[in-house]
Amino acid sequence: MITRNLGLRMSGNAIKKLKTEDAEELFTDSYLVFTAQQNIKTIEFLKNIIKDIEKKVLKVAELAPEFIKLKTFPGIGKILGLTIMLEVGDIKRFSKVGAYSSYCRCVKSERISNGKKKAKIIKKMGINTSPGLMLELRTLLYDSVLRHKDFISEKKQREME
Repeated sequence: MITRNLGLRMSGNAIKKLKTEDAEELFTDSYLVFTAQQNIKTIEFLKNIIKDIEKKVLKVAELAPEFIKLKTFPGIGKILGLTIMLEVGDIKRFSKVGAYSSYCRCVKSERISNGKKKAKIIKKMGINTSPGLMLELRTLLYDSVLRHKDFISEKKQREME
């Protein structure tokens, strides 16, 4: 709504921080102000429901030992870690990393022989309830690896000086 009517870009986090009074500052048209205020109220309502669900889940669910390392990555807390754990189930069922990557739909499912596409594996395998979650996780992990590589290269450069 902000981009469409004002030509501005606003991050999701910035939108979540908006108060109903901010709608009057952003928009001049009374209908847009009203719509923005209703959207802000909806966001607040959903945030409260999410908090209630998270409290309830945290009372009964506990992260399994093999998933605790997930929380060491920036952006992965208790809830996202639990979500991943509950989506994956028994991690030991994956014989190697490639099997898990395929399950998360992070690799192409095609077979190529002599440069020619031979077969396409059925796309219904693996997680289909939340591929966005796995994409988010993959992005977080990739960003984390890049930050660590930058840190290590800067440290090596300082040691050389």
